[in-house]
Amino acid sequence: MKVILYNVGRNLNRAYRTCFSFGITELLIVGKENIKQKGALYSAKKKVKIVYCKSLDDLDLCNTVAFENYYKKQINNLEWKGINFILIGGETGGLPRELNAKEKICIPTANKFCLTVEASLAIVLYEWSKNANKM
Repeated sequence: MKVILYNVGRNLNRAYRTCFSFGITELLIVGKENIKQKGALYSAKKKVKIVYCKSLDDLDLCNTVAFENYYKKQINNLEWKGINFILIGGETGGLPRELNAKEKICIPTANKFCLTVEASLAIVLYEWSKNANKM
């Protein structure tokens, strides 16, 4: 499994550490060319490969699950088989409405309010790890 973060800025350190915690070895950063990891990554440093991409158009999203609060299908109804990428957008702009991902899923919340990137990522990776028998 690989993680794609779209237009995510200052949350990179926490996202990096979350990916490492769940065994993700590659993190793709899309749309923020100048973002570099800064700060304490603790034991995660140099454990997760970071790849920078200019746009989502550079990626094949056919085996991707995209998470956004406006999607209707909930995470608990997701069949993880055949999913190779998890895509999460930044808190301010989210993901583009026109997206050709295999699955488009939301994380249900009481108020349909947008979660932070790192909270969303942790929930998604936890659900993935349960379904992939990683835990």
